[in-house]
Amino acid sequence: MKVRAWTNQIWAALTVHRMRCRVRPSERPGPSSPLRNRQRRQRQDRVAAALFIPVLSLLLTFVHGLPAQSQAAQGAASSFNVTEYYPAPHHTQKKLQVIADEARFAADKTARLTRMKLQTFREDGQRDLVIEAPDCLYDQTRRVASSPGRLQVQTGDERFSVEGLGFLWRQEESSLVISNEVRSLVQHAAPGTPALDPQPPLEISSRRFEFDVANRRGTYRDQVHGEDPELEFACGVLTVHSSTNSELFDLLLAETNVTILSKTDGRRARADKAVYTRADEIMRLEGNAAWQQGRQEGRADQVVIQRREQSFSGTGNVALKLPRDALGLGGFFLTTTNRPAPPVEEESPLVDVFTDQLHLHTNRTTAQGAVRVLDATNSLTCDRLTIYSEESPSAETRAIAEGHVVVSQTEGKRRLTADRAAYWQSTGLILFVGQPEWQLDESEGRAEQVTVHAPTSEILATGNVAAKVTLGPQSGAFLTFFPDTPRTNQAPQVIEVFAPELRAKRGQVTFLGGAQAHESPLTGSESRLRSEMLEVRFGEDLQAVEGIRAVDNVVYEQGTPGVTNGPAVYRKLIARTITSQSTAATNGLSDLVAEGEVQVEQADYIGRGDRATYTAGTQVLELTGQPTLETPELIITEARTLVWDRAKARLAATPPYKITIRAEALPKEPELSKSRRP
Repeated sequence: MKVRAWTNQIWAALTVHRMRCRVRPSERPGPSSPLRNRQRRQRQDRVAAALFIPVLSLLLTFVHGLPAQSQAAQGAASSFNVTEYYPAPHHTQKKLQVIADEARFAADKTARLTRMKLQTFREDGQRDLVIEAPDCLYDQTRRVASSPGRLQVQTGDERFSVEGLGFLWRQEESSLVISNEVRSLVQHAAPGTPALDPQPPLEISSRRFEFDVANRRGTYRDQVHGEDPELEFACGVLTVHSSTNSELFDLLLAETNVTILSKTDGRRARADKAVYTRADEIMRLEGNAAWQQGRQEGRADQVVIQRREQSFSGTGNVALKLPRDALGLGGFFLTTTNRPAPPVEEESPLVDVFTDQLHLHTNRTTAQGAVRVLDATNSLTCDRLTIYSEESPSAETRAIAEGHVVVSQTEGKRRLTADRAAYWQSTGLILFVGQPEWQLDESEGRAEQVTVHAPTSEILATGNVAAKVTLGPQSGAFLTFFPDTPRTNQAPQVIEVFAPELRAKRGQVTFLGGAQAHESPLTGSESRLRSEMLEVRFGEDLQAVEGIRAVDNVVYEQGTPGVTNGPAVYRKLIARTITSQSTAATNGLSDLVAEGEVQVEQADYIGRGDRATYTAGTQVLELTGQPTLETPELIITEARTLVWDRAKARLAATPPYKITIRAEALPKEPELSKSRRP
């Protein structure tokens, strides 16, 4: 039925009531045509569908029913009661009822109802809507209804209600304003609905409420506050949108100093604007979005919370501060942070996380785009970081960093880089793959794969390992076992080592599987060493070498092959093991012990024995264990020791010994000259 028809019918009912006549069901006009009835039912069904629409559209219907004809009589009526019924076959069912304690009509085309109550009903008798106002004034000329008193509106199922002090209805704009003390209640379930744990309603309060009927938009303004057992929020403006096909709101828009508190987990959020869409149950926080939960806090340009997927996303300038253990990131650093260890009772230290995008799911956290994790003097940077948390006791927490991965410590002095790094919390292992390279206190290098044990900082590098050791200034040398004179050059020394495998821990690096080491740069006369295993130990400052140990198939060379004198003189040492120690006098490697089928070569001299000991301070090499010495002139055997004194350029053997002179070294007899003939 059209609004004009409703106006005429209700006004007619009011006029008849003034003459104290009741409109009986048998006296009302006959039923309309089937088409008109169907159209009327369709309009009513659409109006009754939305959350705010049934509340306020029917208020519009009521005010239309107030004085609409100029010839209305003046005066007052008591016990005001107007009832409209549905057409057949539901003609005994009430559709609309307006009652009031008193109705007053004035010559200026205004009508005032006291203690008015409007109710609407469905065809099955269920109540749709209840509107109550202690005082209501309608101005037909201006088509405005208003009251300084209280207005109460409630849906028939009691799922939604709104009330306030002072209201204004503008018929031309189809708008309602409640000007003060606005309070709304939204029930989580209809009364009487079975529920294991019934929850109190969501209560929304504000100073002012506006409703646009045509656009189905309600707006709470000034000091807006909402609260239920799980959620509490506040803002300057809250806008609620509804559609004709929705039984609840479709969209919530909160603006101006928005704050949200989740009572279930203690998480707080704030933003310039919050948007919630009911269809997908997604909330968006926009403009200076920030959140906090316990010691965790963060901020972003925009935050998206998906209720169904139980996910949380931040986009644009994301910054987090959270306990190290919250993301399992502690293992991503080569050692613990350099700051003093916290007391036992202190909680996990906080780390800072910066990224372009952050996504938190039930068991997965993903940071993507310019990811930086700062833990005191430690840091992790990458293009993408994914943290998998435990889904069950048998599941494993792990983290994967991808793209330009850099783990650094102590302001970049210790760092590892790779294309990808994976961390397992249960074992504390971090696997770096994709051209991994490292720079540590004692070395730098590369390999095909690097594994770090985070709790102990131990490192395993495998596959084409190439390491470079840079030593601090020292008078001794890493590989120069037989110097002619102590080295006076105090510049740092660089040693390069190649091997299939490297194992490193604090103060010690071990090369396995066939190591090759040489001093750098390559000149052709540099010291060089080959062995199956090479172990290098460093001092407390991790700069000076305290000692080395080479094992199996050891070959040490120094100088240029073929050169017999001068600084590039060629020397060679072969043994099963070589051990060298540093001394305080030389501040570097000086003393040497070679064992197992030892062979020492220099120019034309070859010495052999079971053990060789060299002391740099005296420049004396001593061979023991059935030592022998071969020179171009002689062979010495059966000596107890052979001493090679390089400082005095003297070779000595401890008797008893045997000397064999080479035949080719003996002088030849002169030939007799032929006598002359007379």
